[in-house]
Amino acid sequence: MSHWNFDISQYIGHVELPLVCDIVQVFQKEEIPDIHTHLSPQIESMISDNDLRDKRIAIAVGSRGINGLVDTLLCIIDIFKRQGAKPFIFPAMGSHAGATASGQKEYLAGLGVSENSLGVPVLSSMDTVLVDRLADGSPIYCDAAAAAADGIVVVNKVRPHANFKGDIESGLCKMLAIGMGKREGAATLHAMGYESFPEVLASMAEVLLKKLNILFSVAIVENAYNKPMVIEAIEKTKLISRERELLRIAKEHMPRFLTGPIDVLIVDQIGKNISGQGMDPNVTGRSGSPVQEGFDNNLVDRIVVLGLTEQTHGNFVGLGMSDISTVQVTQNLDFRTTYINEITSRTLPPARLPFLAGNDLQAIQLACYACSAYPGGNIGLVHIKDTNNLERIQVSEKILKRMNPDHYVLINDAEPRFSALEFENGRLISAL
Repeated sequence: MSHWNFDISQYIGHVELPLVCDIVQVFQKEEIPDIHTHLSPQIESMISDNDLRDKRIAIAVGSRGINGLVDTLLCIIDIFKRQGAKPFIFPAMGSHAGATASGQKEYLAGLGVSENSLGVPVLSSMDTVLVDRLADGSPIYCDAAAAAADGIVVVNKVRPHANFKGDIESGLCKMLAIGMGKREGAATLHAMGYESFPEVLASMAEVLLKKLNILFSVAIVENAYNKPMVIEAIEKTKLISRERELLRIAKEHMPRFLTGPIDVLIVDQIGKNISGQGMDPNVTGRSGSPVQEGFDNNLVDRIVVLGLTEQTHGNFVGLGMSDISTVQVTQNLDFRTTYINEITSRTLPPARLPFLAGNDLQAIQLACYACSAYPGGNIGLVHIKDTNNLERIQVSEKILKRMNPDHYVLINDAEPRFSALEFENGRLISAL
């Protein structure tokens, strides 16, 4: 890309961008204000009859960004330490972070999960043991250190998955079957195809719950503002059934566009800490999976991605689901990590490169020029930070006019105030 000098503007002419207005989308705000006060009694009641002195307890942590994750882990760790146990953290993220022990440990550190922040070891290894097999012979793996521990605790967010739909999607069962199974577990499941995931994830989780000493799990459901609205300790016999119930709650409260169809969507950043596909297909409507049912492919006409999160460490999964990006975004891509991730999951489109523009301004101009609404001159544009942050957004007049007034509030204004997107040397100066 070092010799890239193609000036798009001379071929599309002058494209006047629509003015935008800052708004706040209005969602339900139910949340848990104090994690320790809420969670501690639940855990203590579950382990009160156990003698945990000197017992090694493995706590599974995945790759998803979770608001309050460190506080949740500190709460769990503190209770075990007071019982005389010896807890440790282990990555349960399948093939993520380049499918290496050092990469997964570094990834957790980027989420604030480290030996310094938690005061316990982080034991990262790609070694697994074969726990059992399904009736069809499919192997079921587990992280070797976790399998050798005296007890396991699974901590994860329950939410809709980016690649398939069912009554079990992204959450505790997936962490058991894929996350704790490392690359072998991830490869085994993905070889079966996403259509089988809801049933197979539950089947594998059921076997692991019987074969391993899983003490309990902690499920987290976030509201549309990415604040924890459910933090629940679940005993192993109720894990699968309760996850199904929590998934229904998660689907009702996840962030979404209350805007109607969008001609051009500007996304400041994507990353694995935001979604398994960098930007959540449950929000954008675009999935890189062969399973398209349940996703609204007609929601957005053109998507522009302007950056990657620091926490994604160059993993650009999801960039291929955009239409346009910039040359600058491609400067620090980690192809090895990204390709291992997508080869394991067998979903190649998210790792493709989109059309590249010289800077943010050109990328957004091209998106407007190439969208189906452009000839009419009235473009419905939406600008967001990422698909996890859909509270404060910027919208053009076309979008605002058709929004339900109950679904948004203006920022510091009684009437809508529209202004031009701001750029400096071709870079969008984000107001979000």
